[in-house]
This record gives sequence, C-alpha cells and structure tokens, in this order.
Amino acid sequence: MKVSPVFQNFRLDRKPYKLHSYDKTYGEGAIWDKNHAHQGMEFVYLQQGEGIVIIDHNIMPIKPGTIMFFQPFQLHRIKIHSSETGYYIRSKILFEPEIFYPIFQHFPVLQKFFVMLWKEQLTTQVIDHSHQRDALDRLFEEFKPNHDLPAEEQQERFSLLLIQFLQLIKNTWKPVKHTTSEAPRTLSHAEKAFQWIETHFREPFDLGQMASALFLTPQHISRLFRNTTGSTISEYLLSRRLREACLLICTTELPIQEIAMHVGIPHVSRFCQVFKRRIGMTPLQYRAANKATTP
Repeated sequence: MKVSPVFQNFRLDRKPYKLHSYDKTYGEGAIWDKNHAHQGMEFVYLQQGEGIVIIDHNIMPIKPGTIMFFQPFQLHRIKIHSSETGYYIRSKILFEPEIFYPIFQHFPVLQKFFVMLWKEQLTTQVIDHSHQRDALDRLFEEFKPNHDLPAEEQQERFSLLLIQFLQLIKNTWKPVKHTTSEAPRTLSHAEKAFQWIETHFREPFDLGQMASALFLTPQHISRLFRNTTGSTISEYLLSRRLREACLLICTTELPIQEIAMHVGIPHVSRFCQVFKRRIGMTPLQYRAANKATTP
C-alpha cells in the first residue's frame, strides 16, 4: 500500500486557507490511508466512512459525525475503510492560525478557545458531533467554495465559516470523561511504542533500549511501528520533537539552544537546519511570526 510522505507542504504562504466541502476521496482498494504532518490548523469532519485516526500516541475509532482536529506540524494518520461506493466523504478546514487570529478580536471567549486549540497541549482532539450533523452539513453547504468570487471575498467567507464553525463545536469540545469503574484497556504494541516515545523523546534515541522495554526485537518493533503509523520511528520521533519545539518557541522565552537541548537535538546548528527544512523558516523567524499575531 502506498503511504504518503510524512511532511507535506500545502503552500499556505500563497493562500492561507483551504476548504473542502463534501469532498469525495477514493482509496486504493478498500482502504484510504493518509499519514502526514503539515503547517496550519486542520479540522476534518467525517461524513461517510469508518476507520481509525492516530494522533501522537492515541489510536481512536472514527465514524460519520466525527470531527478531528490537528495542530500545526502534528503528525497524524487517518485510515478509512471505504464503503461500497469505494470512496469516503469529508469536509476539511485548513488554515494558517497567525493570519486568522485577528478575526476573533471582538469575540474574546471564542478567541480564548481558538488559542487553546492552537497552542495548548490537548487531551481531546477527536469528538463525536453526530448530534450536530444537520447543523454542520448546512454550514458547509452554505459556505462551500465559490471560485467565481474575488479572492478577498472568498477569504472573508472563509473567516465567517471559521467563526460559526468554532462557535458550533466549542461547547462540545471538552475532554471525554471516563468513569473510575472502567477496567483499564490492554494497550497494543503500537500504543506502548507511542507511550515510550512520549516519555523518552527528549533523550538520545536508542532503538535497542526501546525494543527491550517493550520485550520485542528492534526489527519487530520497527516493522510494527511502520505498519501501524505509515512512518519510521525516526520520522515520528523527529515530528514529535519539532512539534514540542514549536510549542516552546511560541509560549516561552527560552533561548533556541536551550529548546534544542530540551527536545533531544543537542547540536543547535543541526536543530536550526532541520527546523528550517521541515517548518519552512528558522526558529527565530517562527517566534517572530507568532509574536506578531498574538499578545
């Protein structure tokens, strides 16, 4: 099965948003499989099809009515089992948060929610909104792309969609509570691998140490991880380190050298090279761009 490259450039520097309404996506055979990380905040509203989504170390089932949210440069994989039609249907909102942050200046509560999604460590990124499907369907139908309009009016319509969409989902977007009576679920090898990386990504990576901790051989854990996530352990580890770096650059005044050390890349020159190659700008440029748009 063909798996997409991990880092994907949607060229949001040219046009700061993308909108797909009722988009039919065809898979290879019975499965559609997408594994990538990219700039911008992304919401995916699943309208037809079922499968799983992998975000960081969490593997979650998805079905019609599910909304998934991905932070900038957050590695995620979506696997859909296509229906009898051979395709699945979803609507997608992708945008550069720095550009659209100012539209919330007159909506302080909504602005706080927006910044939380953008910059905080989230416990919930997949929510069942099946009870609001009619409202969501009407919203995406009303604001579906109209390429005959001038570019300025198209972006204005997208801004209105974004405000109404966030207002619609805000009250539902709360951490899912589990009762204490539930028995703990047995974790798969892949989930244990995610958890190990989450605990150790700030340290020098040792595949042998990871395999030993999971009671597997290095070859087995490498093959299992790639089959589950679509990426190598090294690719996933780099994505996790860079996402942590982006968060620290935006929310702290730590020197870049200290951030590089903190995320497990001790040589600052290599950190800056990798950051620019993957993110598209230097760490200092990334910090300046975020300071220019948020208080």
